[in-house]
Amino acid sequence: MGAERILFSVDYPYQPLDGVKTFIDSLPVNKAEKEAIAFRNAERLLGITV
Repeated sequence: MGAERILFSVDYPYQPLDGVKTFIDSLPVNKAEKEAIAFRNAERLLGITV
């Protein structure tokens, strides 16, 4: 599958954002893959810049 095909999301405001950074930091992947999952894939998919 690969990190380039995963998007992280939260159902805010229905689900709190507490622990999001801790969760992303705990993923067993390198920094580039964490960034891809956290926001780079969404940027590419949606054509936006964060």
